[in-house]
Amino acid sequence: LLCEYLSTFLADSSESIPSATARSEVCLWHLGCFEKILKQLMNQDPMDSVDPKYRKDLPEELRDQVIAAKANLPAALADAMAGIAEAYLKDTFMGEDAPLQDTLQAWPDLADEDIATARAHLPRDLSMQHWVAVYRLLRPKAAR
Repeated sequence: LLCEYLSTFLADSSESIPSATARSEVCLWHLGCFEKILKQLMNQDPMDSVDPKYRKDLPEELRDQVIAAKANLPAALADAMAGIAEAYLKDTFMGEDAPLQDTLQAWPDLADEDIATARAHLPRDLSMQHWVAVYRLLRPKAAR
């Protein structure tokens, strides 16, 4: 359980987890899903801390192409984009003109078939500067 890990390895009290249910039910292998649920409950937008370099608007033609491709794209794509944004796009170590698809291809959480599907359907002209705009078009409706 997560609370046992906290007390044994991190020398922290299990009371640091404010939810009794979480203390009694959440195991270490649940952490990824638990984090996702907590972020949804907090209504945190994964794009909030993305560097402005990756926040450029899409030209209308590219926007229309992404919208047209959305039905054919894997459901996991928006989650992968959120994960990449949170992990790597707070800083500007990637060029804004770098192809967006190359970054997706390097992400280990996307299955090979999902990468192939994204490459087949997303416009090739998308670059890293369009990251936030593409995410906002692809994210599930329930997301902020």
